[in-house]
Amino acid sequence: MGVQFENRWLEDVVRKALDWPSEEALTTEALEKIKYVKIGRSNRFKAGFEVDLSTANPPEPFADTDGGDEWVYCLRGKSIEAFLNQERRSNLLNPSMFGFDDEEYNEAHSDAAEAAWENYKPHIVSGYDFLEVIALAQAEGMDATERREERLFYELYRDILHFTGVQVLRITELVMPDYKIFQEMKQLRVLELVETHFASDEGCGCLKGLQQLACWLD
Repeated sequence: MGVQFENRWLEDVVRKALDWPSEEALTTEALEKIKYVKIGRSNRFKAGFEVDLSTANPPEPFADTDGGDEWVYCLRGKSIEAFLNQERRSNLLNPSMFGFDDEEYNEAHSDAAEAAWENYKPHIVSGYDFLEVIALAQAEGMDATERREERLFYELYRDILHFTGVQVLRITELVMPDYKIFQEMKQLRVLELVETHFASDEGCGCLKGLQQLACWLD
């Protein structure tokens, strides 16, 4: 039967990134070739979800120089463990690195980092699913719209589980059950969590092996 995605639009982007025929079932081995995943609520559309995928190895260390200061202030190495120990006593359900005293990584704004990101971008394949929240709310009511969004969050969570070979994972405005989703991603070295909320901090210890962690709330 092969691997099946909950979201057809996401599966279509996966097939495009892998150059995988539509008539052939996706395999676990094929999905392990995807090394970069950016997924979550869209920044480009008022409502909807989007994904960026690539089979090329992302720059190391990683910095998206099109963004703000998140990679300058991202946590690295031993500071990740210190952050987890500190936040475990307070709140890892809504993780944010801002306010945690750590050394700045100024190389994230260097010419070399910018060149590495610009060279990487052509390898990225993108796709989106437009969710007309206003129309849904008018047609079905806010309760029904919220339930549909909750179902989409769960479906995206299940789909992210398939990317076991990912090296850089960037999640935007999703709701996750816990941190155990990252335990099977043995090659994961960079994790970005933007406005991402967790129902439990179970499994957060697996983040100690990361090279970079960027997380914040707007």
